[in-house]
Amino acid sequence: MRLRALLAALALLLGPAAGPVAPGPAAPGADGAAGPRVLGLHSYYKGYKWADDEHRGITSVLEPVLGVENVFVEYMDTKRFYEPRHVAQLPEVYRRKYADHRIDLVVGVDDRAVEFLVEHRDEVFPGTPVVFCGVNYFGEEKLKARRLFTGVSEDADLGESLETALDLHPGTRRIYVVNDDTETGLAVSARLAELGPSVRGVPMEPLHGLSMEQLLARLRTLPSDSLVFFAFFFRDAEGRVFGYDESARLVTGASRVPVYGAWDFNLGLGIVGGKLTSGFDQGEAAARIALRVLRGEAPESIPVVRGLPGRYLFDHLELVRWGVPASRLPRGSTVINLPESAFARYRKVFLAGAGALVLLGVLNAVLALNISRRKLAEEALRRHQETLEETIRQRSAELSRANEELRRDILERERTERALRVAESNLRSIFENAAEGIYQSTPSGRFLTVNP
Repeated sequence: MRLRALLAALALLLGPAAGPVAPGPAAPGADGAAGPRVLGLHSYYKGYKWADDEHRGITSVLEPVLGVENVFVEYMDTKRFYEPRHVAQLPEVYRRKYADHRIDLVVGVDDRAVEFLVEHRDEVFPGTPVVFCGVNYFGEEKLKARRLFTGVSEDADLGESLETALDLHPGTRRIYVVNDDTETGLAVSARLAELGPSVRGVPMEPLHGLSMEQLLARLRTLPSDSLVFFAFFFRDAEGRVFGYDESARLVTGASRVPVYGAWDFNLGLGIVGGKLTSGFDQGEAAARIALRVLRGEAPESIPVVRGLPGRYLFDHLELVRWGVPASRLPRGSTVINLPESAFARYRKVFLAGAGALVLLGVLNAVLALNISRRKLAEEALRRHQETLEETIRQRSAELSRANEELRRDILERERTERALRVAESNLRSIFENAAEGIYQSTPSGRFLTVNP
C-alpha cells in the first residue's frame, strides 16, 4: 500500500506533459502514509442520489491519480440531522479524527459542507485548500473573505427548464412550484424570485408552507391547463423528512398535470424532464480543479466555474403519459426508458441466429466453391479426354493408312519379284537354248558363264 501511495504521488506531481510541475512530494503524516491526500466532505448522506453522483464524479478523477487509499470521505448528513446542535459537534469530531492523518485538500460538497469549512476550516484543517462543488448560485460573500477557496457553482438553469416546459405545453396558464424551506430550497426560491413572478407571462405560484398531505391534496386538484415545477421537498412544514425518491414519487403520483424539474436525480421518478443539472458533472469539475491545486496552482488564481451546462433529459414514459411527441423535444435531448426493441429483448437469440446464418453462409460458400472447382476439374478432364481420343483417332487413322501403304508396297514388291523371276527364267532359257554361242566375261577377259 505504501508503494502504491508513493507511485500515485509521483504521478500526481509529474502530471500530464503539458501540466505544471508541483513542489516536492508531501511528507508522510503521523500515520506513516505518503502521497497527497484528499477529503471529500459531503453535506448529505450516502444513498442520497445527488450526493452519490457528485462523489462518483470526484472519485472518477482523483482515485486513478491518488489511489483509493488517499481519498477520504465524510458525510455530515445535514438533510436528516439539520439541528444546530448536531452540526456544532462536527468540528471537534473531525479535528480529533484527522489529528494524525494529514489532509492536503478538502473537497466541500454542497452548501452546508462549504459553510462548515468557511467557519471551521482553520481550526479543523488549518491552512488546507478547499475546492467546492454543488454550492447553489455561489456568491463571493459566502466565503467571508476566506483564502484558499475555489470551486464550482451549482447554477441550475431553472429558467431554461421552465421555458422548455412551456414550449412543450403551449396552453399552460399557471405554473405551480413545489419547494421546501431547507437551505437548498431557499436558494432555489431566491433564484426563482430573480426570474420574476411569471415566465412568458405565465404566473408562477409557490406551494410553500404545507405538510406532505396538504401538498398532495392540492396537487390532486390543480387545473388541467397548469404545470408543476418540482425543485425539492425534503422536509415538509411539520418537520418530517422524506427521501429524495419518496418525495418525488409522491408529488408526481398525486399531480394531475405534468411535472418538470431542473435536477437529473429526479428523472425516472415521475417528472417529464427539462434542462437538468448533473451531480456527476459537478463532482468531476471540482476534482479536476483539485488536481490543479495539488500540482501547485494557488486556489485564488483559479476562477470559480459558473454556468456548468445542464443536459436536456426526458422520460419516455412521462412523455407518452402526457402526450408529448418526441419530435418537439429540444435538439440534442436524451430520452430514458425508451421501449425495449425486439432486438434488445431477444439479443442473444438474434445473435445466435445471425451466427448460425453466417456459419451456414460460410459453409454454403465453401461447398459452392468446392462444387465449382470440381465442375471446372471435370470439364478440364472431359476436354483432355476428348483431345486424347481425337489424338488416338488421328494416330489410328494415320497408322491404318501407313499399314495400307505398306501392304500395297509389299504386294507391289511381290509382283515385281515374280516378274523378275519370270524374266530371269525366260532369259536363262533363251541363254541356254540359243543356237549361237553366248558368253559373259569380265573386262579383263575372264569368262563368267558360257551357254552350251
